[in-house]
Formats: sequence, C-alpha cells, structure tokens
Amino acid sequence: MNQGVAKHANLCGMLNASDLAPNPYVVPASSAAQAVFDLLEAEIVQELRAARQSGYASILARIEENAQKLALIRAVSNDSEHPIIEEADALWAVALTRHCAEQTIREVSERVSENVTESLHKRALKLLRDAGDAGMRRSEFCRKTQFMELRQRDALIQALVESGQIELTSKQTVGRPTVWLRALS
Repeated sequence: MNQGVAKHANLCGMLNASDLAPNPYVVPASSAAQAVFDLLEAEIVQELRAARQSGYASILARIEENAQKLALIRAVSNDSEHPIIEEADALWAVALTRHCAEQTIREVSERVSENVTESLHKRALKLLRDAGDAGMRRSEFCRKTQFMELRQRDALIQALVESGQIELTSKQTVGRPTVWLRALS
C-alpha cells in the first residue's frame, strides 16, 4: 500500500478508468438551503444598488454564485453517492464567501490607489490606524514618512484633517507641547 494515500477517500473509485467520460448530474438543494440562497440573493440586490459607483459591484455580484458552488462542493464531499445541499452547507458557503468578499474589498480599499496622492493618503492613514487609538507623535509620523517632502507631508496632514479622517491634538510635556496625530476611522 502506498504511504500517504487515503484508503477510503470521499471520491475514491469514482473515476477509475482513464477513458471514463464525465456523467454530470443535478445535485438538489433542500428547501431550507434554497431559502438561504433566496435570502442571500435579496440581500445582494440591495447591496449592489448601494454599491453602484463604488467599484466593488463586481465582487458583490459573485457572492451568490460562489456560495452556491462552495455549497455544492461541500455537499458532494459529504455524500458522493446521493448528495443534497443542506441548510448547513448553504450557511457555511454564504459565510465563507461573504468573508472572502469583505476581506477583498477591505484590502483593495486600503491598498489600491488611482494616483500617487491617493496612495500617499492611504499609506499615511494605515500608519496612523496601526498606531491604535492613542495615535502617534508628529515627530514619529515624520520619521515614518521620510519618503515624502516636508511640503507634501504638511499638505497631506492638512487634507486628512479637513476631510475628517485624522485629528491633531496638542499634549503638554515638560518642554514644549507635542503634536499627536490620530486616525478617526
């Protein structure tokens, strides 16, 4: 016996012959699973309307399709002889697909920029968000953004303050006051 090969895998023996043509068949979904997909479809329609100009509509539009595919794979993996997509399969697939779509949207919004200015703004905001609720001293921010010129950094800070994305506060120390920057969102 070969080591590392499953003796009784889920799909073991399904395609033994090399010349065997695939024989597709319909895998039904239980009424509870179909209700999960129907609810998802209604939610996605609303989300697509809200995201019309966001650039994320294509990601949202694929959630239902991908959830159905994942539920199908899970159902066939659970019972290759008589698979049925159950409510648990649908709920699991919807949760996984939504998580992946939300993570993709979050990463794209934080990392993809249309121009250099937007890229600098996102990079600066990420630095401040990573600093936590306390924020960071302006001097530390300047060290971490040495790739920018002074004028560029000052303009960036001003734009982020005016857009309500960061706040500046002054804290009294032994010497002169220290300026702190903190992300608001």
